[in-house]
Amino acid sequence: MNTNPSQIDTVNFAVYANYSANPANNSPAAPSSMQVTLSFAPTPSGGGFTTATGAAASNTLTIPRFADSLNTKTLASFVLCTTDLLYPYVINVNGFDTGLAIANTTSDPFGTTAQVGTCALNFYGSSAPTAAFVTPSIATGTVYANLASTVSPGFSGYIIAVCNFQFAHGFAFVSDVGARNLAMGYLALIMNNGGNLSRGTTGENLNN
Repeated sequence: MNTNPSQIDTVNFAVYANYSANPANNSPAAPSSMQVTLSFAPTPSGGGFTTATGAAASNTLTIPRFADSLNTKTLASFVLCTTDLLYPYVINVNGFDTGLAIANTTSDPFGTTAQVGTCALNFYGSSAPTAAFVTPSIATGTVYANLASTVSPGFSGYIIAVCNFQFAHGFAFVSDVGARNLAMGYLALIMNNGGNLSRGTTGENLNN
């Protein structure tokens, strides 16, 4: 409407998105993206005609009609709301071992949506495994615990745990075997990965 044949026109399209987040069941699926396809109309994709018939002269088809050349844009992307934990000192050499614990604290009195997921332990240092160790699924309100001697025998270095749920917290306990002479414990550091949300927030992190 109100076109000027001597100028290039600009058309703005309004797009609305509506979904119900269910992070406990990973819905909407993440990581994923939401795309929108823009085109002139009518086009063959509308079903009124085919590309072949639309290119030929006709006294019955719509005027104007356009080739089925679509322009697809990414409207938004979804990323998992994960928690990254840094265990800066983990050792299982020279008679020492390290106990590792990860708590899924999505059960709380603040209305946080309960979540469940696994954690991938990534090792960096001496005798580090080439592949991450993936924990069993950690239910909301529970704590997973294991030993460095079990998940990575002979390792010395640091671990970054990537947990597929929000509000994971970690603890490490370093001692000589049997904790007879020396022992110390520390809380794992929570790394900011850009997807950490405040408590009470539901759904995946939406970047647009």
